[in-house]
Amino acid sequence: MEFIETIREEDLANGSSKLISVKGKDIALFKIDNTITALGNRCLHKGGPLAKGKIEKKYDGSYVTCPWHGWEYDPATGSLEGDPETHLDVYPIKVENGDVLVDV
Repeated sequence: MEFIETIREEDLANGSSKLISVKGKDIALFKIDNTITALGNRCLHKGGPLAKGKIEKKYDGSYVTCPWHGWEYDPATGSLEGDPETHLDVYPIKVENGDVLVDV
């Protein structure tokens, strides 16, 4: 695994998201309940920008809703609500000394 330093953890508020680019890939970072996750930024429906989506507590946890057409994803697993076999790319994360590192 090759973890790449991206942003400072303090630059991602709890309950928010941020778009980053790592090795040419657009990645949406989410910090929910003080846990950071990283997903591919493009919705599987029409490519909407998930980093601009609404984060909500619903169903059995937290979900991010694509701002274009409302598709909902679990930010921890990348799974599409109602279809767990369909999911976004999920990237491993670790935090070291306050830096968020992502493996693409």
